[in-house]
Amino acid sequence: MTNKIADLSCRISLLVMLLISQSSVMATEFHGYIRSGVGTNEAHGDQVCFKLPSAAAKYRLGNECESYAELTLSEKVLEKTDGAYFKLATTLAFVVDAAQDWEPFAPSWREVYVEGGQLLKGKTWHQARFWAGKKFYRRHDVHINDFYFWDNSGPGAGIEDISLGRSKLAYAWRRNNETDERAITQHDLRWYELDTNKNGQLTLGVNLIFSDSSQPGFAGENGEQLHLLHQQNKVLGGFNKLAVQYGKASGSTLNNAPDDTLNSSDTTYRIVEQLLMQKDQSWSAMLSVIHEQKTNKQTWQSFGIRPVYHYSEHTSLALEIGYDTIKPEAGERQQISKLTISAQLSSGYGFWSRPVLRAFVTYADWNRAAQLSADLADLENPAEPAQTIGSNGVFGTATHGLTYGFQAEAWW
Repeated sequence: MTNKIADLSCRISLLVMLLISQSSVMATEFHGYIRSGVGTNEAHGDQVCFKLPSAAAKYRLGNECESYAELTLSEKVLEKTDGAYFKLATTLAFVVDAAQDWEPFAPSWREVYVEGGQLLKGKTWHQARFWAGKKFYRRHDVHINDFYFWDNSGPGAGIEDISLGRSKLAYAWRRNNETDERAITQHDLRWYELDTNKNGQLTLGVNLIFSDSSQPGFAGENGEQLHLLHQQNKVLGGFNKLAVQYGKASGSTLNNAPDDTLNSSDTTYRIVEQLLMQKDQSWSAMLSVIHEQKTNKQTWQSFGIRPVYHYSEHTSLALEIGYDTIKPEAGERQQISKLTISAQLSSGYGFWSRPVLRAFVTYADWNRAAQLSADLADLENPAEPAQTIGSNGVFGTATHGLTYGFQAEAWW
């Protein structure tokens, strides 16, 4: 019996070694992102996070209460000597409360697609990349508040990098199913790498949205989105991005989940400005300004800055100041301010240096209107945990709070 177990163990070991060897030959790529931490609040309870209920984002340094991960495996399953290839990629994501050792979770399948490139001849099509499946599609975000202001990810198919000489074109056909009877189709067209000035490029985008409804008694609204993004490189050692966006009817959500219950009177205007500065090894910083106006609903304004002073290659001190305000169509202005100080150990100089280990202290202050808004959100969603800044939250009727803890963040 012992010999049989030893033989089986040897066979399994050989099989594992073979699979590892084969994986190396096939050059599987492993990419991902993780953040995880532990913290508490001044009342000695669990770490809580500060955000206006109606705002689309919050400033994230020392203000992320969950463990989150995205794990991506991709591999070129076919590659010819002339450059033609096919690649398969998949991304699994999960989030847990990070409250205890054993935490069950249900992973989300964020990406699973096949891409083929350099399949056609001619200057226009040679560099084009074809894809189909679920894919993160040409996303743009502001890092310091994790705000994906231009994101049309999800199931679909498309073609990217069609050469127009000194610029490129991309088209994606996207489809979201609300139910078995209802779906929304999108036609996303982008024109990019348009040289406007020295070190400056422009991206233009049009997204046409159609409600495909066979549900009796429901006629969904169509909509559209317009996007303009200018990126100026080599600005103070970093870059400057300015985005101007417009959405109407089902497209007024200005994200990858259109709402065909909205109508033509629903419009959204948004301006996003961000600046990354990396003048030398000692200092780096990112600044963000957002103005978003939803017709007949609310106006959201946001300002944030995160300067980082690098004492050495692996030690730094980060400061983040964030301010968000919501002015509803009816009601008082809601506002929240957040300040975080974080001592960091990182892999090198630079704003983007990761992995990083952080020890942080975060203080936030909000007004009564913000607290009432959080209380209302609790009433509308009683199954959800209490809003941090609501009167039923850990800070009670106070309009300020303090948290502290540790966090790790990495991407690769």
